[in-house]
Formats: sequence, structure tokens, C-alpha cells
Amino acid sequence: MQEFGTTLLSFQDPVNGVAGLRCDTLTFVVPPDADLTNAAIIIDSIGTTVREGEYCSVYMPKIQQAMLDRGIAITLDCIDVNGLLTMQILSIPPEMTQEQAEQIVYSDEFYTVKGPWTFPFGLAQ
Repeated sequence: MQEFGTTLLSFQDPVNGVAGLRCDTLTFVVPPDADLTNAAIIIDSIGTTVREGEYCSVYMPKIQQAMLDRGIAITLDCIDVNGLLTMQILSIPPEMTQEQAEQIVYSDEFYTVKGPWTFPFGLAQ
């Protein structure tokens, strides 16, 4: 079963080098006739929605370093677009298309923590 939802309970921005906190309620839809005597919830990954301005302040340095580490000649910079800093791809290798570069740069790997995390449980009916 892969039907689930989340509800944000609270959010705290990072301050002075201390990591931020986010608290959500996860809701799983389970059919009423499901046998839950021996079940598990498995979370494959946890990702975030990139908020306005975070590509430049949080993710661009990490993405650019990953490109350098992998030997991929993609150069990024933040450009002021109507008063907002916007991450843009400045240059790509000649053998790469713009679309390929965007798939790499905007990949969820940069804002996702991979699991899996397994939570076994048993509920008697």
C-alpha cells in the first residue's frame, strides 16, 4: 500500500549554525480488512520541497561541489531575477544538452535523504 499523506505540525528555521527542525504527522491509508498482525511501514526516502531562495543559499554550493567531485563541467551561479536570487546553469559540457544538465542539477538527490527505514509492528484484530 503506498497511499499516504503528511500534515505539517511545526517548522523551525536553522539559526546560528544549529539545524532547523520540522515535525510532520504521517498518515497511512490501510484497508479495513488488512491483516496487520505482522506488518511493517518502510520509508524509502525523505525529501523536502525547496523553498524560495534556498537553491542559492542552501543547495547551489552542495550541487556545484558534487559537479566538481564527479568531474562534470557544469557551472552554476545565482542571478538576480526581479529582486530574487535564482540559481542558473551558466555553462555545460559540449556533449551535454541543456535538458540533461537540468536533470542532473535539479535532481532530488540534493534535497533527499535516502533510507530505507523499516518500522515493523503487529496489531491484533
